[in-house]
Amino acid sequence: MKKLTKEEAELIPTRGKGHSSNFRLALLALQPGEYLFLRSSEWRWKSKSAFAVPAEIKRTTHGRIRFDCQKALDGSGWLIKRVK
Repeated sequence: MKKLTKEEAELIPTRGKGHSSNFRLALLALQPGEYLFLRSSEWRWKSKSAFAVPAEIKRTTHGRIRFDCQKALDGSGWLIKRVK
């Protein structure tokens, strides 16, 4: 075991209990004004597009966290910006 300082502990990526994808955790880690680009080769869901996860976050947080989602014209992926 090792005792950590607050700064060292904040540098370690963590995941809460329950099921969360890396994409969802990356979206929640964004600060307002930051962008995330998700390549289409990284998206595995067949029944939903990548817009479903930001929409669910907006719905479950009652609009406190919002995203602006756009699809790349060349089909290479999605550009997501945290607005609020």
